[in-house]
Amino acid sequence: DPSLLEVRRAVFQIVPLPDVPWFQQKLAQVGYQTPQTGVMDTATREVISTFQMKYRPTNASGEMDAETAVADIGKSIWDTVKSIF
Repeated sequence: DPSLLEVRRAVFQIVPLPDVPWFQQKLAQVGYQTPQTGVMDTATREVISTFQMKYRPTNASGEMDAETAVADIGKSIWDTVKSIF
């Protein structure tokens, strides 16, 4: 739902982006072979880039950003944010 993605994206203007371990964990939960090092290493960057190629092929930089966080891996962060407010 595009409107829901816009709301989630807006949340990251208030709430900081999740950290590296969060991205690693969420990517592993949706089936990506992601190292669980807690460090933004080359392997993690490559997995993020692979994920981005599927959901946002115009910018598969491998960088953690709001658009990546609100894609399918970001659904649970929305539940967390809702529980804060």
